[in-house]
Amino acid sequence: MSSEYYARFINNDKCDVDGCLENKFYAHFCRTHYYRYKKYGTPLGGTGKSFKQKPKGTTCSVDGCNEGHFSFGMCAHHYRKLHYKEKNKVSTLKYRLKKFGMTLSDYDALVKSQNGSCKICGGKSRNSDLLSLDHDHKTGKPRALLCDLCNTGLGAFKDNHNLLNKAIKYLKSFENKDL
Repeated sequence: MSSEYYARFINNDKCDVDGCLENKFYAHFCRTHYYRYKKYGTPLGGTGKSFKQKPKGTTCSVDGCNEGHFSFGMCAHHYRKLHYKEKNKVSTLKYRLKKFGMTLSDYDALVKSQNGSCKICGGKSRNSDLLSLDHDHKTGKPRALLCDLCNTGLGAFKDNHNLLNKAIKYLKSFENKDL
């Protein structure tokens, strides 16, 4: 190796980027600015190669966010949050349906047959736009789609008819009483 090769590592010249006090590493830049230059084409870094930018002046469409536009009218943070949330929701649903031998098209047909509402109360799920697939714990066969409250309620009563009847009697006993 030539002495010029090693000289770049012990050179006391400063980086050419304004305000940088680091020693030069290679091609007039310190180590940080050199690798940014290699990756992005400029020593200041990320100017358009790592993601698409909308014209200057446009901001995120999410209320209260003033970050620059990234994609679909949102900043990078809100776009990724939405994108991965939707992606994870679908993959989680696929995994759960697979346990019962169902596919997404089977689930969609069930949603359509129930008009997109809970089989017990007729409402929507409060925590998610997806309804829970109720199933028989003895046979493992799917029964119907329920909202999260009805599904949790049935689970709390362990799908036991006697317990549910006792709960109904209990509620009826307080129906017309003043406490």
